[in-house]
Amino acid sequence: MAVHSPAFVGLLDALELPDTYSAVVPALSHLGPKRLVPERMRQIAEKGTRLIVIRSTGMSAFPTRSGHAKPHHHPGGA
Repeated sequence: MAVHSPAFVGLLDALELPDTYSAVVPALSHLGPKRLVPERMRQIAEKGTRLIVIRSTGMSAFPTRSGHAKPHHHPGGA
């Protein structure tokens, strides 16, 4: 399974920069094929950073810095 595309490796490198807080993606599909998304989310959390997803598509929880799932709430109560 090809988990490390050049673009994703670049993202992981950027997340190692000092004072980096998070990565922001429009949707989880921007992390790659569905089968790779959970592993890539784990790798991002492993860096000690957050993944901020603008549009959720059915996944109701995202890993936090601790690696535990946290419910995702949409702004405005939606």
